[in-house]
Amino acid sequence: MDLHGLHLQLGRSLALVGQERWLLGGVRDGRLNVIADSALDADHPRLRRRRLSPMARRCLEERRPLAVLVGTAAPFAASHPRWLLYAPVGMPRRRPVGLLIVGRRAEHPYPDDEIEYVGALAVSLTGPLLSLCGPLAHLSERELQIARLLAHRLSVFETAAALRIDPDEARRLVGDVLRKLALRSPAQLVEVWPGLEPFTAWR
Repeated sequence: MDLHGLHLQLGRSLALVGQERWLLGGVRDGRLNVIADSALDADHPRLRRRRLSPMARRCLEERRPLAVLVGTAAPFAASHPRWLLYAPVGMPRRRPVGLLIVGRRAEHPYPDDEIEYVGALAVSLTGPLLSLCGPLAHLSERELQIARLLAHRLSVFETAAALRIDPDEARRLVGDVLRKLALRSPAQLVEVWPGLEPFTAWR
């Protein structure tokens, strides 16, 4: 999914939640690299980096959604308090790779069902977020295909057959993938693709 498609799909998904603004970003070096923001044009997002607030850090450390009432020290500039819902983007029991933040002006906190919904949505964003701003963003479409098959534990010959390419070309692409991702072996691709399970029926 490209950035424009992600922006549109995320906006539609979050329409089911009481919110006035949302943003999505990848976490790196203690900062949030925003890649989608409901207040910005999806075609011209003007991406930027933000410092992580204490509550955002707590959400990432605890690896669970966190709804809080905040004042002016919020990710969204505001002159009065509002409720914010932080949800870690990443697979369960793994270090989060990003953060989804939803905000609204209201006199009551987010209900449990909306917290669970946003938390589940954030988990589903793991793959798209990694492909847009993670290590996988450096790969071409063909290299992504190769990487995914290798992460499923297919051999180079099986990968070549699956993509209907010459084994020598498959070896070259594998080398390119490992070099771009700074990996030593194809087996390490499982770590780059959180939550990916190998195909057992093919082995």
